[in-house]
Amino acid sequence: MPRLQSLTARRVPAICALLLAMTVLAQSGCAPLPRFMRQCSAAAARSNGMDPAGCWSGYWASHKSSHKGCLKGSITHCGGPHYRVKFHATFFKFFSYAYETTLTVTEQDGVYHFTGQHDLGRLAGGVYYYDGTIQGNEFRATYRCCKDHGVFIMQRQSCCGGCCP
Repeated sequence: MPRLQSLTARRVPAICALLLAMTVLAQSGCAPLPRFMRQCSAAAARSNGMDPAGCWSGYWASHKSSHKGCLKGSITHCGGPHYRVKFHATFFKFFSYAYETTLTVTEQDGVYHFTGQHDLGRLAGGVYYYDGTIQGNEFRATYRCCKDHGVFIMQRQSCCGGCCP
């Protein structure tokens, strides 16, 4: 009997910690979808179709773990070579996470190249580095961090409707 109590005593704190971490992840940085859609639609209305600014929707995919999820982005021009992007991603089908980051963008022959980085915290993998292109209606980026690497693939949206193709 003491062995069973000892095993249970060790598991309970670990299970509580896991549940707390999952709750924090589910709540942290998560913009309500209706507000995100309004922001996204406003950015799309300001876009001239060539500029990266606007509403984007697609998916992210990890090359390391094969996980994937829906991805939305609202991009606005901040001045100079800087654009602000608000990402809203889902993972494990029902968790979501939203955050903002700044991308440095250069344009050459109608192709916008961008780089950026954002610290999502140790639990989420630390600093993520982004590198990609926007050409016409296609946003393609690679991401990498200490725990993962993969891609962001999105298409320009004239209005912010559904999430994944």
